[in-house]
Amino acid sequence: MIACPFRSGSETYRLKLDKSAPGDDRLPGISAESVWWSEQMSNDVASSILVDGYVYGFDLRDMQSKGRRPSRGQYKCMELKTGKVLWSTDRVGHAAGIAADGKLLLFNDKGEVLLVRANPSRYEELARSEVFGGEICWTAPTLHRGRLYLRTPTKAACLYVGRAEQLSREQLSAARPAGEIPKSKRLELAWLVGGEIEFPHNPSDTAELSLWFIFSLLGVFGAAGLLALLVERIVRAKWPRGAWCSARVVFWSAAFVLGVAATPVGNRLWDEFVFTWPASLYTAHQLTLMVIVWAKRQKPDRRAQWISLAATLAFLGVCLGYFHICRQVDLAMQWVFLVGLLPSWPIAVPAARSLLHKGHPRRDIVWAVLCFSAHFWASGAFVVWVMGV
Repeated sequence: MIACPFRSGSETYRLKLDKSAPGDDRLPGISAESVWWSEQMSNDVASSILVDGYVYGFDLRDMQSKGRRPSRGQYKCMELKTGKVLWSTDRVGHAAGIAADGKLLLFNDKGEVLLVRANPSRYEELARSEVFGGEICWTAPTLHRGRLYLRTPTKAACLYVGRAEQLSREQLSAARPAGEIPKSKRLELAWLVGGEIEFPHNPSDTAELSLWFIFSLLGVFGAAGLLALLVERIVRAKWPRGAWCSARVVFWSAAFVLGVAATPVGNRLWDEFVFTWPASLYTAHQLTLMVIVWAKRQKPDRRAQWISLAATLAFLGVCLGYFHICRQVDLAMQWVFLVGLLPSWPIAVPAARSLLHKGHPRRDIVWAVLCFSAHFWASGAFVVWVMGV
């Protein structure tokens, strides 16, 4: 029986040994005949268990397992000969396991250990204990001499599941309940995204990149530009000399904030996954270049050099924070937007020099669209070409 991931279901084959002709010294071949196929059992990181002709396993309904939350699906019991589902439950979760003594020792992705009777008639839970918390656990357990060995990405534990009388007094006194194991506290950042990308570990294709680009242009730079033009008109009526400066501050500040906010808002209102954080990444990059160009014009002013260094360090902090958050919320491939920053310099550096002079807010908007387009599609080209999308 082969159970595939990504909702592909499972298929069982009957293997036959091909008889050799009399006097043929060649090894006999093996042929496979499909017995049944079912969409009721799709395994991913946790394999199913075969006990006395019955298969116990988690039917994963997510298109890919997510590293920040428990997987969606049901734990099921199937008859191996027919593929018929005998029972299913949502009480177990995505669990790897071991069969021993007519029971199933299951370790689910929430860090819980379950003792379940291998009963094809019904789900029969005998015991449950939370060993780890705050981490997604995908490692299969190991059983040796009554000891169950478990691990997460950061911790390991040994649980005794045998008879108490088989332990010495020293071992009993040194042991402690599983509930006393310290639990990890994970900072939940999913609200920053507001949705889930269906295949977080796959490179984005051209259609998906185009959707994000349009959202960034209209929802981030378009909205920021309209706000800057409105501010410029209001301020000009009372303070003509400061109108261009006020509009510039509003435009770049709004572009950064909207780039962060448009992702969770768009994902709550739109069926497709939306990602506009590259707009904020570009905005921070462009402002940093402007500070560096300004500081070079102030030589030998030490204060200007310190301001330039502080801006550079702040931008590196933005890049590290962006990379860290993308990993935390299962945006595995979104680090590629860091790659496109350097190729955008042939446009971004002249833009930084030009934007240091006074001018109408329309100039900021035009430069922002041109530079962001260069940054975005340089990153997109890396995905499409190098990763072969």
